[in-house]
Amino acid sequence: MIVARPFEVSFNRLAAFGGGALVLRSSDGNPALQTFWRDLTAVISDSPLKPFVTKSIEPHVTLLRDEVRVPRIRERSIDPVGWTVRDFVLVHSLIRKRVYRVHGRWELNGQDDARPAI
Repeated sequence: MIVARPFEVSFNRLAAFGGGALVLRSSDGNPALQTFWRDLTAVISDSPLKPFVTKSIEPHVTLLRDEVRVPRIRERSIDPVGWTVRDFVLVHSLIRKRVYRVHGRWELNGQDDARPAI
């Protein structure tokens, strides 16, 4: 069980990832999101989900995934796009098939402690 309170994220860079993805990134790496991810992976490290968890993440928002149509661009600054993260979702992505299966959604409604706890 994860207990955490909502937190802010913001993306201020436009970039192209390998494999044909146009994405939003953050110049500061979104520390609150990094902390949430680290704490979440610690909680599920002894669960059946462990094989699907990576040690680190590159916080981003994929705008377009298309190996042909995504332009080769140089990363550049944009006006920040941000929001308050109020929940998280477990999604099984079959990228090549363009299938995304939602397996669960959990609300972040914790109290004063910003870090997830069991």
